[in-house]
Amino acid sequence: MSRLGIVTGLRREVRCLAEFAQSERPTAGCAGADPVRARNIAQNLLAAGCDALLSFGIAGGLDPALRPGDTIVADAVATATGQRIATMETWRLALWATLDELPGARLATVAGSDIPLHTVAEKQSMRHISDASVVDMESHAVAEVAKDAEVPFLALRVVADTSADVVPKWVADCVGEQGDIRPLALTAGILTHPGDLSALVRLTRSSSAAFAGLRRASLMAGPRFRLD
Repeated sequence: MSRLGIVTGLRREVRCLAEFAQSERPTAGCAGADPVRARNIAQNLLAAGCDALLSFGIAGGLDPALRPGDTIVADAVATATGQRIATMETWRLALWATLDELPGARLATVAGSDIPLHTVAEKQSMRHISDASVVDMESHAVAEVAKDAEVPFLALRVVADTSADVVPKWVADCVGEQGDIRPLALTAGILTHPGDLSALVRLTRSSSAAFAGLRRASLMAGPRFRLD
C-alpha cells in the first residue's frame, strides 16, 4: 500500500481532510501559496516515507466555461518553465471513475504559476500559453519533485475564482506562511481598498463553493484517493 503525501496551499484545504479518521488521513503539508515552500514540503514528505504525491486544493479558473465548485482531475501539469508533466494514468483514471459524475467535473490540464494571477488579462494569457483549464501555485512544484523522484503524482483542484473574476492584488498578502488567513491584513486591505469590497464578497462566495466541492470530492474519493 502506498503512503500518500499531500501538498496544499491553504490551511483550510488541509481541514477538508479532517473528516477522515486520523489513522486513515494522508500526511499533508501546507505551503501558504508559495511554490518554493511547496517544493520543499513535497521533498520532505518523500524523505519522511511517502511514495506518492497529490497536489490538492482550490484553483483559479482559466477556462471561461468553469464555475466555482467545479472539480478538476489533472491529466497533466503545465509548469512555469514550459514543461508538461503528465499525471499517473492508472491513478488518474481510478480517481476519475469515482468523481466523473460530479457536476462540472472534468479531466483537464492544471497550470502552475510562480506568482498570483490577478487580472482577467493575466488569466487569458496563461490560458493561451499553457492550454490549461485552471491555475494554482503548488501543483507545478509538486509535479517537478515527483518527476525527479520517479514517484506517482496527481493533482485534484476545485475552481474558486473564475476566468472573469478580478482578484485584488493585496489579497495575496493576507495568506500567512503556514497557509492561514491573516485577519488583520484582511481588515487592513478592506479599509485601504474599500472599492474592492464587492469583488471580495464575490470571491468569498466563490471560495465557499470551492471548499464545499473540495470536501465533497475528498469524501467521494476516500482517504487514500484511490491510489491503490
